[in-house]
Amino acid sequence: MRPLSEYEISVGQVLQARVYDRGGKLLLEAGHVVGSETSRSALIARGYVMDDSGLTRAAGAAAARPIESTPVAIRKSSAPTPWPEKPVAGLARVREELASIVRSLGRPDEELGPALGDQLNELGTRLVRYVGQDPDCALAVMQLSSREDGPASRPVHAAILTDLLARKLDLAEAERNSLIGAALTFDCTLSRLADVFNEQRAELTDEQRRAIQDHPVCAVQSLRALGVDDPIWIDAVAQHHERMDGSGYPLGLQGDAISRGARIIALVDIYCALIRPRAYRGAVSATEAMRAIFLERGKLVDEGLAASMIREIGVFPPGALVRLEKGEIGLVYRRGEVPGKPRVRLLLDRMGRPIADRPEHDSSTAGEGIAEALSAERYQGLLTGQIKLWE
Repeated sequence: MRPLSEYEISVGQVLQARVYDRGGKLLLEAGHVVGSETSRSALIARGYVMDDSGLTRAAGAAAARPIESTPVAIRKSSAPTPWPEKPVAGLARVREELASIVRSLGRPDEELGPALGDQLNELGTRLVRYVGQDPDCALAVMQLSSREDGPASRPVHAAILTDLLARKLDLAEAERNSLIGAALTFDCTLSRLADVFNEQRAELTDEQRRAIQDHPVCAVQSLRALGVDDPIWIDAVAQHHERMDGSGYPLGLQGDAISRGARIIALVDIYCALIRPRAYRGAVSATEAMRAIFLERGKLVDEGLAASMIREIGVFPPGALVRLEKGEIGLVYRRGEVPGKPRVRLLLDRMGRPIADRPEHDSSTAGEGIAEALSAERYQGLLTGQIKLWE
């Protein structure tokens, strides 16, 4: 075998041959499309192909001849794709890169591990930058996410909430960064089963139950294989399914025995799970999700943290669809100074007719407040493309 050359692989192109690691273990089948620069860099770092693969035999021969003897131009390596400047596109890129990393976690080894660990840290840094640039936009990205965004959406959303809550709690930067890493990876070993679980109506099999019960421990093992040894990060992942009343797993920890980081991740995980649809139920509105968390404070979730999250995010966060007291339907655009009184962009008038210019409305105005939260799934067609309001 010989090392995979950077000239033989490009983002968006189909692999023409199987790729192996140094020990001969198959990494990717021929026909796989390399989806991101992260994947491409990882494959170049560790990939090998058979000597007779014929990937670029002709190109290699041409490159060996003097340049003046051949009209064939030598292809330069692909430059890394620049990161977007604005949060909407940037957070979508974070999601895509995370999906690529998580797909590799099923094959961690000593050679690839540290590289992926560094990439996870970089994604966390990028996410913090985008959330800090426009927190309301980050919340809208989360609320307006669809099934098509894939299973990596949920950890990205959890990381967005973790960042906002950590800022609200005035946590030290190092602790905040550790918890964002935990939010991006707490379910990393369940990623391949996420779509199955979300679409499954039948009861879980015994094997599926074991996978769920064991996934905090498996996630920690995978992270350690990547060189992640940050105790705040590791403890948060290991304990994110523990509950304040001792009813959680895998150890049945209770109260202060659960790390603060794990209590934060547990809280945002519950919220993110509620607002995404499942086969057996529709997505719960942000308002109902906050109400559910409020009712579980002190039992399943930390009471003080739950109160802080409700104050920070609000019962009508950006991206939530609402009906106003006078009958108009709008999309929450910015959190307001008064709790529960955000600024809204109007989509439909009280007769149900579209409002073309999407005017901004202050719901703190007397008699013009929010009457109720609406189901995003019911109005899915109306919401398509509305994320552009934050671009």
